[in-house]
Amino acid sequence: PELLRFLSLFPDWQCLEPNVVANFLKKHNHAPIGCQVTLIDEEEVESQEYQRVYAYLSKLDSKGKTQSLDEYKFSKIESFVSWEMKRVILDSFIKYYSHPEPSWCELKH
Repeated sequence: PELLRFLSLFPDWQCLEPNVVANFLKKHNHAPIGCQVTLIDEEEVESQEYQRVYAYLSKLDSKGKTQSLDEYKFSKIESFVSWEMKRVILDSFIKYYSHPEPSWCELKH
Protein backbone atom coordinates (compact mmCIF):
# COMPACT_ATOMS: atom_id res chain seq x y z
CA PRO A 1 0.00 0.00 0.00
CA GLU A 2 2.78 2.49 0.86
CA LEU A 3 4.55 1.76 -2.42
CA LEU A 4 1.35 2.33 -4.39
CA ARG A 5 0.81 5.70 -2.69
CA PHE A 6 4.41 6.64 -3.46
CA LEU A 7 4.08 5.61 -7.12
CA SER A 8 0.88 7.63 -7.46
CA LEU A 9 2.96 10.79 -6.93
CA PHE A 10 4.64 10.30 -10.31
CA PRO A 11 2.98 11.54 -13.49
CA ASP A 12 1.11 8.95 -15.50
CA TRP A 13 2.27 9.57 -19.08
CA GLN A 14 1.52 7.57 -22.13
CA CYS A 15 3.92 8.19 -25.00
CA LEU A 16 2.65 7.11 -28.40
CA GLU A 17 5.08 6.42 -31.22
CA PRO A 18 5.17 8.93 -34.09
CA ASN A 19 3.65 6.39 -36.52
CA VAL A 20 0.70 5.81 -34.16
CA VAL A 21 0.12 9.57 -33.87
CA ALA A 22 0.42 10.01 -37.65
CA ASN A 23 -2.17 7.28 -38.25
CA PHE A 24 -4.51 8.85 -35.70
CA LEU A 25 -4.13 12.29 -37.32
CA LYS A 26 -4.95 10.78 -40.74
CA LYS A 27 -8.20 9.26 -39.45
CA HIS A 28 -9.44 12.18 -37.32
CA ASN A 29 -9.68 15.90 -38.00
CA HIS A 30 -9.69 16.92 -34.33
CA ALA A 31 -8.61 15.68 -30.93
CA PRO A 32 -11.16 13.45 -29.22
CA ILE A 33 -13.24 15.25 -26.61
CA GLY A 34 -11.79 14.64 -23.17
CA CYS A 35 -8.56 13.26 -24.65
CA GLN A 36 -5.97 12.90 -21.89
CA VAL A 37 -3.14 12.01 -24.28
CA THR A 38 -0.90 14.66 -25.82
CA LEU A 39 -0.61 13.56 -29.43
CA ILE A 40 1.99 16.08 -30.52
CA ASP A 41 3.78 18.89 -28.72
CA GLU A 42 2.26 22.18 -29.94
CA GLU A 43 5.32 24.25 -29.04
CA GLU A 44 7.65 21.87 -30.85
CA VAL A 45 5.60 21.85 -34.06
CA GLU A 46 5.29 25.63 -34.03
CA SER A 47 9.00 26.13 -33.31
CA GLN A 48 11.32 27.46 -36.00
CA GLU A 49 13.38 24.30 -35.63
CA TYR A 50 10.53 22.04 -36.77
CA GLN A 51 9.14 24.48 -39.31
CA ARG A 52 12.51 25.06 -40.98
CA VAL A 53 13.08 21.33 -41.40
CA TYR A 54 9.54 20.85 -42.70
CA ALA A 55 9.87 23.77 -45.11
CA TYR A 56 13.13 22.36 -46.46
CA LEU A 57 11.65 18.85 -46.84
CA SER A 58 8.55 20.21 -48.59
CA LYS A 59 10.77 22.12 -51.04
CA LEU A 60 12.76 18.93 -51.57
CA ASP A 61 9.48 17.12 -52.39
CA SER A 62 8.57 19.72 -55.00
CA LYS A 63 12.09 19.94 -56.47
CA GLY A 64 11.98 21.31 -59.99
CA LYS A 65 8.44 22.65 -59.54
CA THR A 66 9.38 25.70 -57.48
CA GLN A 67 12.51 27.59 -56.51
CA SER A 68 15.90 25.97 -56.06
CA LEU A 69 16.79 24.83 -52.55
CA ASP A 70 19.92 26.99 -52.83
CA GLU A 71 17.72 30.09 -53.17
CA TYR A 72 15.17 29.10 -50.51
CA LYS A 73 14.28 31.68 -47.85
CA PHE A 74 12.53 30.48 -44.69
CA SER A 75 9.26 32.05 -43.59
CA LYS A 76 7.35 30.71 -40.60
CA ILE A 77 4.18 28.85 -41.57
CA GLU A 78 1.81 30.36 -39.02
CA SER A 79 1.59 30.96 -35.31
CA PHE A 80 -1.10 28.31 -34.86
CA VAL A 81 -0.45 25.07 -36.71
CA SER A 82 -3.70 23.41 -37.79
CA TRP A 83 -4.55 19.78 -37.12
CA GLU A 84 -4.02 18.97 -40.81
CA MET A 85 -0.67 20.78 -40.90
CA LYS A 86 0.53 18.77 -37.87
CA ARG A 87 -0.25 15.61 -39.80
CA VAL A 88 1.57 16.85 -42.91
CA ILE A 89 4.64 17.89 -40.92
CA LEU A 90 4.79 14.59 -39.03
CA ASP A 91 4.27 12.57 -42.25
CA SER A 92 7.10 14.49 -43.91
CA PHE A 93 9.49 13.84 -41.01
CA ILE A 94 8.66 10.13 -40.97
CA LYS A 95 8.96 9.86 -44.76
CA TYR A 96 12.51 11.20 -44.80
CA TYR A 97 13.74 9.31 -41.74
CA SER A 98 15.81 6.21 -42.57
CA HIS A 99 14.07 3.90 -40.08
CA PRO A 100 10.43 2.91 -40.77
CA GLU A 101 9.35 3.35 -37.13
CA PRO A 102 11.34 6.24 -35.63
CA SER A 103 11.01 7.40 -32.04
CA TRP A 104 10.28 11.03 -31.13
CA CYS A 105 13.87 11.42 -30.02
CA GLU A 106 15.16 10.19 -33.37
CA LEU A 107 12.84 12.52 -35.30
CA LYS A 108 13.86 15.48 -33.21
CA HIS A 109 17.56 14.94 -33.74
